[in-house]
Amino acid sequence: MTDSFVSLRSLRKNYGQVRVLDDVSLDIARNQFVSLLGHSGCGKTTTLRIVLGFLQADCGSVLIDGRDMTDVSPRHRGIGMVFQSYALWPHMTIYENVAFGLRVRKVAEPEVAARVGDVVARLHLGGLEQRLPRELSGGQQQRVALARALVIDPPLLLLDEPLSNLDRQLREDMRLELKHLQKRIAQTTIYVTHDQDEALSLSDRVVVMNRGRIEQQGTPQEIYYEPRTEFVARFIGKATFLDVAIEAVDPGGRARLRARDGTPIVVERLRQAAGHAPGDRALLAVRPEEAVLVPATEPGALRARVVEHLFLGSVYRYQLALADGSDVFIDSRGPIDGGADAGLRFAGGCLVPKAPA
Repeated sequence: MTDSFVSLRSLRKNYGQVRVLDDVSLDIARNQFVSLLGHSGCGKTTTLRIVLGFLQADCGSVLIDGRDMTDVSPRHRGIGMVFQSYALWPHMTIYENVAFGLRVRKVAEPEVAARVGDVVARLHLGGLEQRLPRELSGGQQQRVALARALVIDPPLLLLDEPLSNLDRQLREDMRLELKHLQKRIAQTTIYVTHDQDEALSLSDRVVVMNRGRIEQQGTPQEIYYEPRTEFVARFIGKATFLDVAIEAVDPGGRARLRARDGTPIVVERLRQAAGHAPGDRALLAVRPEEAVLVPATEPGALRARVVEHLFLGSVYRYQLALADGSDVFIDSRGPIDGGADAGLRFAGGCLVPKAPA
């Protein structure tokens, strides 16, 4: 990658006999917002702590702006860090918490006041400077932790699940604030989360981790619509998975497939068909918004039966059963009669290789 600001090179880390990181290499461009996404224990926080300097990798290296950080202490890496717990000093006022990093760096008090005032204003914390952390809401505490990290003007900002302690509505509000802030400050940011919505909505790039390795990295759209492995396809969002045989794919992406019981399946726009030849078997992954309900009598439609539904507010999510027992999930704006026969067409889909048994 050109203009790489952060480079991770072949990072490995063991805890006893457990391999936590297994040959992790990653390049992050200047001013990018990159999320490390995965289940608990996949290695994302370990990666963050190695970048920060709180952990030493067993082998491999971390370069920031071309400088090898192996022997550089956390204090001298100049990194801003927002912890999951916020880690605010409970006996200090908000002003003192935000000013702490500047005072450690021996910045003159007039400049401390100016920089604290600027970041407090940017994060809408004005008027709260003399309060203690316990007197603030969770969202306000989160912004104080962010202000404390930003006030030192770090070249790199790290965030370790900073929204996980907030309720859903506040989490969504803070997600928007972070998005707006990132656009304003254009700062290189590494964000750790297990929340898919956060990663997809905030990031320029998403790095999906699994068992200490990078499973896939790409734009949020690539990760969601073009997963390269069954793990990523199942981990990101909801999808229908059908075991199919490939018959033909035309140059425009329209594909003719067959289900396990021989039922023909047509996908109007098949992604990632390259490398698959007629006769190959693969998993067809279809997102709920790509499955379309049509009359059961429509020629060429897959016959299905409605078995369950969930009301999600903006849409109804239905589970339908095909003749071979496979489940299909579809999002619909309106209700469908339970137990009703229905027809299905697939407007889009993606082929992924089946994971080893």
